[in-house]
Amino acid sequence: MDLYLISEDGNVMDACFLASILALMNTRLPEVTISKDKIRINHEKVKYLNVHHVPVCTTFYFIEGIDSPIVDANAKEEKLAKSRLSMCLNIFEDLCGMTTLGSLEIEPETIINCSRIALAKAKDLTRQARQAFANRHTSYILDFLKPKARA
Repeated sequence: MDLYLISEDGNVMDACFLASILALMNTRLPEVTISKDKIRINHEKVKYLNVHHVPVCTTFYFIEGIDSPIVDANAKEEKLAKSRLSMCLNIFEDLCGMTTLGSLEIEPETIINCSRIALAKAKDLTRQARQAFANRHTSYILDFLKPKARA
């Protein structure tokens, strides 16, 4: 999957991660049947890729002298940060991945608090993504994609 940035003002990793998951949710594959030594691909019948567990990445930026981490940091805040903690969770409270970068020590209690915030974000973004996916044929997210009314 290739992602192209049009504009960047921070938090690129989380945005690209979510864009990738949404693209996978919107992926349709042809029906494939295998019998003995034949493989048949039916391009007439397409099915959406089954994406049950939607992981959502939440990144926390830690700035020296500020007690609580910043979520959804802009580019300036990212440059000021001494440490970064990224957590990927799904709505089933599975920790799908976690990475850190930087030099500040992070207390275990802070990591637990960050995981609670990340879980709340995962639940909210998953709900929004599933709702948008369910309404993809009836509502338009971007106005310029709406069909023009004929006069």
